[in-house]
Amino acid sequence: MKTYLVKDTFKHKSIVWRDSDIDSWLSHTLPVFPEAKSVSHSDLTRDMTFKEIAKEFICFDDVEKVKSHCFSLQEIENMLIKKDKRLLTNGYANIFFIESNDEVFGLFAYWLDGWRGYGWYVSVIRFAYDYGWDAGDRFFSRNLDSGKLGSLDSVPELPLELVINGIKYKQI
Repeated sequence: MKTYLVKDTFKHKSIVWRDSDIDSWLSHTLPVFPEAKSVSHSDLTRDMTFKEIAKEFICFDDVEKVKSHCFSLQEIENMLIKKDKRLLTNGYANIFFIESNDEVFGLFAYWLDGWRGYGWYVSVIRFAYDYGWDAGDRFFSRNLDSGKLGSLDSVPELPLELVINGIKYKQI
């Protein structure tokens, strides 16, 4: 499996501040991910924690299930460097889930446009922390099937057999 060094990420000139927790909390190397099938995003309409974001937009807050929607640092860095049109540049946060050491983290990036200069501010917070995010922030997820975050794959515990009007339906 191909890997990359975490310390080599977010070094581009457009990234003006890089949280030191990225190096202290994450593994020294992380795997290179295959290209995402899709990248979805949705704006928060109310203040939410990471767990609430996961429950609302990918239909579960179980860490093991959230991992399948995590980005690599390289994917996020490439979006920032290219200033991907889906990213917010209005002072609100762009939120991504990442995985390292069998733990999920929230990585967030703000575009700074003021006295500290112009560029991205990048930081990381543990998923388990009860940190609150603001309405207006934007959450990104990879490999969801629909435009609105969430998919049939994420609906928990569908019945194996269902009877409607006397007709038996079996899940295949």
